[in-house]
Amino acid sequence: MKNLWMFITVIALTLSPIWAHAGSNVKRPSLSEKEVSILHLNLIRNHFDTSQHKRSFFSSGSGLSETLLQDIGLFLNQYNHLPIAAEALFLKGRILLGQGEEEAAAIAWLQVLYEHPRSETAIGAKQRLFILIEKDWDDYATDINAIIKHKIKGKKAARLVSLIRQLYKIDDEKLDKALAQLQIQFLYRFPNDRRADEVQTLLAHNLATQSAKSGAFEFEKLLTLYPNSAYRAEALLATADLQLKPLKQYDKAVANYKNLIREYPRHTLVKNAYKNLALIQEKHQKDYAGAVQNLSNIIKLFPKDEMSLWALQKMADLQEGRLKDPKSAVYTLSKLAKMFPAHKKASIEALKDAAKIARKKLKDKDLYKQMQLQIVKEFSNSDAAPKALYALADFTEKKLDNRKDAQNYYLQLIRQYPEHKLAAKARKRLY
Repeated sequence: MKNLWMFITVIALTLSPIWAHAGSNVKRPSLSEKEVSILHLNLIRNHFDTSQHKRSFFSSGSGLSETLLQDIGLFLNQYNHLPIAAEALFLKGRILLGQGEEEAAAIAWLQVLYEHPRSETAIGAKQRLFILIEKDWDDYATDINAIIKHKIKGKKAARLVSLIRQLYKIDDEKLDKALAQLQIQFLYRFPNDRRADEVQTLLAHNLATQSAKSGAFEFEKLLTLYPNSAYRAEALLATADLQLKPLKQYDKAVANYKNLIREYPRHTLVKNAYKNLALIQEKHQKDYAGAVQNLSNIIKLFPKDEMSLWALQKMADLQEGRLKDPKSAVYTLSKLAKMFPAHKKASIEALKDAAKIARKKLKDKDLYKQMQLQIVKEFSNSDAAPKALYALADFTEKKLDNRKDAQNYYLQLIRQYPEHKLAAKARKRLY
């Protein structure tokens, strides 16, 4: 028996080249790229159509649905330049919808509209989108409707960037995840497009909401791959902000804030860098003088910006508390009131605090008087003005024992604010 098997094996090995040669004479059809793409998509569609009636097909553990989605991804990488890509995107949306991923399905159908706006498939995609909006999307139906009706123009890359920009404005976690995939696809397909750095920036912001480490990586990618990008300052700040709070990488954050200030000393974003540097110095490095210096940089560079108002408040707090320099705090608070008279409430509170510091900590009678009179002069139409006059008159009479000056303040109060409730009290104090 053993010899028989050896004989059969020898015969098989002898004849195998002959069979192989005979098989090579079989003529196979030569298919064009278009024909191959049709066969490929039909294969995917047939498996989807025959399987979708089974509940298990759309379950999270269904291997086939994931396989088909992966294959559509492969298909689109190969045939995005062909009209049939519209049908593949439409089918991708159907599979995703079946899996309960409405947002991802919507983005696939929006891609059909923006990449293939004149195709018959675009009509079907639009109908599917309207059904989705009516059924599930009360929160941002208006936004999606606007995207559908948006005038689509330009080349394909420009149209996709337009879609990405519009989707990015919608604040929804599930939509953000699906949008990230679209952004990644764009960067794969159009790496040399002049808007690629913008898409990279939006992708980084998008991923940062899901993972600080992922966001930081994507911003660093922009800084590395697009060194001349108009979004570089934004990326430096965003990277540093992620390193500061979620990641607590203080040294790296400081380095990137300083890089931003060095590279773009007059950029509007450097105010945020100075602010966060000051906060790091205050809370983590205990460098209060350094913090005050960075706060003063904000005030110097952006005197009319509301962040300067915040900087003055923070500076006065540090001067009074940490640096034990109440006199500087008084002058900082007085400066705040002069710089931001339109912010009446904040300015008046600053002057009241300054007066309190001057009186209680500095024991400086003249400085206390100066702060109270600043309230009267600069905020004469506020309720704080008559109160400041009365407080000053009371202080002058009781603490300075100067009844003559005190009476002058009472008279000023009565003349300027005759209907105020303190005017009646002032009249009694005159006699």
